[in-house]
Amino acid sequence: MKIDLQHQELKGTLPIFYVFLARAGKTITDVSFITLDKSGIPDLSLLSARSKAYTPGVRIAFTSREGGPKQTMFYFTTDLSNDGIKSQPGFMKFCETYDIGGSFLKSSSYLMFVDGFSTVRSFLLNHSKVIVQDDSGIPVSFLNPEKWQLRFFGNYIGPIDLFKQNFQPQLQALYSQSNPPPIDFGFGYRFSRKETTLMFAGA
Repeated sequence: MKIDLQHQELKGTLPIFYVFLARAGKTITDVSFITLDKSGIPDLSLLSARSKAYTPGVRIAFTSREGGPKQTMFYFTTDLSNDGIKSQPGFMKFCETYDIGGSFLKSSSYLMFVDGFSTVRSFLLNHSKVIVQDDSGIPVSFLNPEKWQLRFFGNYIGPIDLFKQNFQPQLQALYSQSNPPPIDFGFGYRFSRKETTLMFAGA
């Protein structure tokens, strides 16, 4: 995706955010480029953006066109592997300043299936009250049924060939047992609505 977004007339991720906010009926009131230092404190200085010790990002302020409270969206570019978090811990420390919230994972490359991404996996499990994901996010084996109430939608036929080593027999069994309702949209790598996997975990 990073390569694809550099080949467009409007490059990068920001134009996509602008379009989706506009389509959702929002009015953007401010866009500021920021960085996070290693303690997670935001910095508006352009000089800090040149330092590899800082995490670059953007802050978008917006409101609903019909009025309502001001809202803020943050987007950061960072490495969420265990090694990446050790070298640039600012993003995780920034997230820790917010309360328990909702997490959304889609087309996550099955990264949290491996030990090299155990830190972000544990963070999401400990800081989420709701997790919505396809099968490429957190493996279902980590969603302890004593804590998480699981609901399933769509179908599970396993990963695409590129990620076939991440097939989850436990998830297949849960789908067979729960008779999940179908969904009428595509989601994740299996974007055909007949093959789409969608999971809801509530703590």
